[in-house]
This record gives sequence, structure tokens and C-alpha cells, in this order.
Amino acid sequence: MHAPLSFLAFVILGNGFVMTFVSLSLKETGMQDWVIGFVQSAYYLGMMTASLTIQGTMNKLGHFRLLATAAMIMAIAHGLMGVFYQNLWIWIFLRFVSGFCIGGIYVGMESWLLASSKAGNRGTMIAIYTIVLYGALSASQRILDYLPVGQAIFWTSFMLISLGIPFTLHNKSLPKSAMSETKKDSVPITPLISISVCFFAGIDRKSTRLNSSHQIIS
Repeated sequence: MHAPLSFLAFVILGNGFVMTFVSLSLKETGMQDWVIGFVQSAYYLGMMTASLTIQGTMNKLGHFRLLATAAMIMAIAHGLMGVFYQNLWIWIFLRFVSGFCIGGIYVGMESWLLASSKAGNRGTMIAIYTIVLYGALSASQRILDYLPVGQAIFWTSFMLISLGIPFTLHNKSLPKSAMSETKKDSVPITPLISISVCFFAGIDRKSTRLNSSHQIIS
């Protein structure tokens, strides 16, 4: 369990501060709030799309190859955001790609947790997963305090996410029977969960951006 959680920690560390910086960066260029919201909504649209469509890919690739592929694509997407710095239309596309990848990572991680755990330890495994997830997300916001504003944000994100990929390489996916069981149990409620998560995540990110803007102005 240590390797997948280490992977998750690096990915979230590399992704969390980008979510905040994108809004602040666009605000700095004079973009209107609705434009910034449109760019950020592409991320959550990608996340929701992945949660509704990624199951087939996971069945073909297996859990850990899915995680490695999604992390690699997300790292590249963040690197390209540094190359095409503050290019609105390219950023919209890349935010969608990033959201799709993180959605795939969440589905892959949580599907693996549910299928590999037993009734006696499932609650403990999910609790540890949640602590790592939100701990890394909180810690990632502090990284912004130590980085120069600009393209270096995206190079750092690329590096951190890439550091997580090796943790997936020596793991084997679950047998197809276990994956089928997970699919059978989880698919009927996936659309409702996906929409709910994206809705509340959007509210949470709006609050975070407002707090971050207030701190910077102060």
C-alpha cells in the first residue's frame, strides 16, 4: 500500500498548487472573473468525463498502468502550460486534459483500494488514503510561498508529478475478476458521485482562490 500512496502524494503535491496558481495568474493579466471560471471549469469537466468513461481503459490497462499513464500525461500538460504561458485557449484545453487525468487517477486509486481491501481493513485503508490525499493537497498550497511567480510553477509541477510515476512500476494490477466485481458494484452510482464531487469541488476551489487572493493582497 505504501507505493500507491507515495504515488498519490507526489501527484497531488504537484497538482494542487497549479489549481490555485492558474486563477491568480489569469487574474494578474486582467481576465474577467467569468473567463477565469470558464478556464477552471474545464478542469472539472475533464474530471467528470474521466469518472464516467475511464472504466473500460482501466479494465484494459490495469490499475497501475492507468495511474502511470494518467500521471505522465498530466505532467506533460502542466509542462506545456509553462511553455504556452497564459495562452487562454491552450490553457483551457490543457486544464481539461489535466482534469481528465486526475479523474482517472482518483478512479484508479479508489477502485484499487476497494478491490484489494477486505471488510475488516477497508475503512482503515480508505481513511489513510483520505489523509494522504488532503494532507498533500494542503501542503501543496505552501509550495507557492517558495516559488517565483511564473513558468517555474509549472516546471515544478511537472517534476513532482514525474517523481511519483516510478512508484507504480513494480506493482501488479488486480485480477480481472476483482476488477469486474468492483465495476459491478460501483458503476450504477458513478454518475451521481461524479457530478456531486465536481459541484462541491468547484465550491471548495472558489473559496480557496478567494482566500489566496486575500492573502496576496494583504
